[in-house]
Amino acid sequence: MSSIWTDDLAFAKESFAHLCDLAKPYGLTVELEFVPIASVSTLQGAVDVLEATERENAAYDRCPSFPPIQRPS
Repeated sequence: MSSIWTDDLAFAKESFAHLCDLAKPYGLTVELEFVPIASVSTLQGAVDVLEATERENAAYDRCPSFPPIQRPS
């Protein structure tokens, strides 16, 4: 899992693509987490990075898309 904290999105996209390339030989998927206080803070921002990256092993972290689990008291 990774997130982007730089405002230089060209650098971030290039670096994320490189990270995906490093992970691929190990069969790993690199998930991009969009954090509200990070530079890429929305689902659309994460999708933009993933589309620009064009890597098969790139994905977005789906956990923020679901509500927290409510446990009974």
